[in-house]
Amino acid sequence: MEKHGIRFVRYADDFLLFAKTEEDIQKAAEVTREVLAELGLEVAMENIKTVNFKKDDFDFLGFTFEHWRERKKDGRPYFIAKPKDSTWKDLKQKVKAKTRKTLTLNKKAWLERVNPIIRGKVNYFLNLYKAVEENKRYGQERKSLFL
Repeated sequence: MEKHGIRFVRYADDFLLFAKTEEDIQKAAEVTREVLAELGLEVAMENIKTVNFKKDDFDFLGFTFEHWRERKKDGRPYFIAKPKDSTWKDLKQKVKAKTRKTLTLNKKAWLERVNPIIRGKVNYFLNLYKAVEENKRYGQERKSLFL
């Protein structure tokens, strides 16, 4: 994909393509279909969505990315990225399942039950930060707010 000049983010079988114009995104989509076909894969057409990030929000991998906006004090552009409500709900359910009130465990046992869940979720949230850092490598330093 990079050989074709297509900027993308991929996680397992989910990915985003980035382009500055509608024409460029159509080209990127076509190249993507061709590359996937060479690999014996196909795109689920019902899952394709084109987003204008200047005015549209979108969800990806448990995060909501809110469109670009301008800061009131100086007009500099920024966007907001935050975990979806369902991501927080999932974390709460997992912790609750491991910490039922009927369990009588010592502090160490509680920590052994809960820490892997919290560590896993923190590492998951770090993916967003790593993506922004990777963009800097491409000269795409942007202002973002993580909530």
